[in-house]
Amino acid sequence: MINSNDLPEELWLHNEQAVKLCTELETKYIEHLHEYNAYKLAKTFDGKNHPIGGSSTTEAIEHFAYRFVNSSTRVIHITLDPDKKFSNIQTDIFSTFSKGNISILDLACGTGGHILSLLTTLVELRLKRLLPTLPLNIHIVAADISPAALQIYQSLLNNLDQYLLNAGIRVIYHTYEWDACIPTQTSQLMDYFFSTTRHISINEYYVMTSAFSGFAGNEVNFSQIERSLQHITERLGLKYSTFLWIEPNSIKANFFFRSLGKIFEDIQDFFVQLFIENNATSSNTYCWWEPIKEEVIKKGNVTVKLYKRNNE
Repeated sequence: MINSNDLPEELWLHNEQAVKLCTELETKYIEHLHEYNAYKLAKTFDGKNHPIGGSSTTEAIEHFAYRFVNSSTRVIHITLDPDKKFSNIQTDIFSTFSKGNISILDLACGTGGHILSLLTTLVELRLKRLLPTLPLNIHIVAADISPAALQIYQSLLNNLDQYLLNAGIRVIYHTYEWDACIPTQTSQLMDYFFSTTRHISINEYYVMTSAFSGFAGNEVNFSQIERSLQHITERLGLKYSTFLWIEPNSIKANFFFRSLGKIFEDIQDFFVQLFIENNATSSNTYCWWEPIKEEVIKKGNVTVKLYKRNNE
């Protein structure tokens, strides 16, 4: 647990009590906005519309311009945990991402805001000696329906590669076009996910998802992806695995988490408490720095659930 007074200025504005992207990630984000002619789009966003992304290039770029920073700061907030609301989750993140080989399945990854913010936050905490600097190998399969979003994800990660390596974090990644509404694609995704680390001893399998409720936050859409989510949890059921779900605090997210909970209840029954809910649904409001408009946003919110296999 890190004292809020010790949080690095690269991630935390002490006077404003707000989280922010580190300079490296912020710079790469802005560069990519210009590359995709989306800087003006980000500059004029008023927060009233809530794009959820999609398969088209236009939807992917719009979501990148409007939602990348908000999605990223949710992850930074729960990782830094300045209000001590997510201590169990913070402890688990620090334990998992300390050393060794971690295999991440990044579901509905979009342009990668949540995983890139997690990795860059770990870098800054390592640089400030708040976390040990031990060799950490991250193996990522980033899955999304949008080829354009995956392209941006790949470009950002390539640009951040040396920055991560300098802090002892080596990332090996693959992108995968995936439609969560098609169970056969999910089966193929899981086969591919395991194949990428077939000859590597993995310390932990980590499934991470952010803002999936934008699409799956109602009964009709959730029913379309339910079998895929069941398949993923079943395939990871015999492995040391963790599921971290990060959502905005909304009606859609509440529905999504309730529906998701039923899937994990079924797994608990089937595997006789193979999974335990490490932390009940936690939610919190927070402030975050918007780098394009250069202002603090005071209405950030986040809801989190974490499930972890009980290996005891």
